[in-house]
Amino acid sequence: MRPCDFCTTNDATGGLGFDKNISGVTFNLNNLTVSGTAKGKSGRSAELEDMDAASLLEWIKQYYMNTINGNMPGTPYGWLQVLRELSANEAILDVKASMGLSPYTAIGNGKNAKGKPIITTLRAMGNMGFGANMLLAKPPIVGKSFWYGAIMNQAGKYNQSQNGGNGYNAHYPYFGEHSYSGGYIYFGYFRQFYKK
Repeated sequence: MRPCDFCTTNDATGGLGFDKNISGVTFNLNNLTVSGTAKGKSGRSAELEDMDAASLLEWIKQYYMNTINGNMPGTPYGWLQVLRELSANEAILDVKASMGLSPYTAIGNGKNAKGKPIITTLRAMGNMGFGANMLLAKPPIVGKSFWYGAIMNQAGKYNQSQNGGNGYNAHYPYFGEHSYSGGYIYFGYFRQFYKK
């Protein structure tokens, strides 16, 4: 989906790189789905079978909404607490970790105009799912851009503190998230990549 999908990231400096020895970068164009058990550090688990990017994104959103409906958190803040719990590092919706596969496992996302597969990674899908669920948590009376900025400001602060960040990408649209993960959060929320 993006040129940097299979790049490594330096989460302290915001840099991108490439390591030809990364596990999961070699893939078969005829098998761009994932299967297995997503296991979160809190003990949550779910079986996933032959999921491409679209079906994995739908599962991430459905899992979030099922948890919301089961917990009945009555406020937007409660919805965000559930989002944080499910999407934290090694939680069930952090599919780059919870599935036990390489974060760079290739996953198909349809085909381009020439009939060639569009490919992304599990790492991208977790971030895309976070953005999509952030939108699901938005109260109807709050503006879409305002909600995005308010939540991403907190997510970026968390990212910087967890990774010893040097303050990169401090402003819109990433608010301290790495451009790799922030770009996919933006895509999950707005259904397009940010263009300056």
